[in-house]
Amino acid sequence: MQTPVEAAQLLLQAYARAVLDKDVQAFISLYHPDACIFDTWGVWSYSDAQAWAGMAREWFAALPATECVVVTWDELQARQFGDALSVLAFLTYTAMTDKGEKIRAMTNRLSWVVQRDDDGLKIVHEHTSAPADHESGKLILQR
Repeated sequence: MQTPVEAAQLLLQAYARAVLDKDVQAFISLYHPDACIFDTWGVWSYSDAQAWAGMAREWFAALPATECVVVTWDELQARQFGDALSVLAFLTYTAMTDKGEKIRAMTNRLSWVVQRDDDGLKIVHEHTSAPADHESGKLILQR
């Protein structure tokens, strides 16, 4: 039997693989159809997985063919509550060239509520954020 942290690691690995491969279908398959997502960028919320799929298509299409995004995480915490998990972590998104050179990176705070269904674990709620500088109002994307 998996521990909550092991289950969360597997889900994060699948998330990272889908982003690296720019695979919208693999990315969206991690989410429950009725998932609610509060994203850091541009839109206050996405009301379901199909709306989130539109964001993913735009994100992946905006990346040049010679660029990929590597997702890593640290300070992972996961707790089981009945058939649900709460997952907390800091995710770093690093844009890399096809030659392995780092272009840019940013870190977000991540909270997931994950529920087990017939297809395995599905994200039912996601919230990402970053702290804002008090004086400038700009997001702080580096830890």
